[in-house]
Amino acid sequence: WRQPLPAKYRIDLSITKFGKISENEVALSVRWTLSAGNDKKIIYAHESNNNEPIEGQGYSAVVTAMSRSLGKISREIAEAVRKISTEQ
Repeated sequence: WRQPLPAKYRIDLSITKFGKISENEVALSVRWTLSAGNDKKIIYAHESNNNEPIEGQGYSAVVTAMSRSLGKISREIAEAVRKISTEQ
């Protein structure tokens, strides 16, 4: 096995909620931490929550809303990493 490349940051995620919460809405809640490199020192911890409307009918509409929710939280995490990396 190859050794992993050294990382400047490490993100650990714990998804606490992800799914349809009503006929017209999905929810995603994620607790996440950002650690500095391999020393595992947590430099930022946050809980992100996002609700998205289900637009349309059927399973594909639910999946589309869940995908939007994942995208929003992913961008939130990426922005936090950008901000922290410019501060250090």
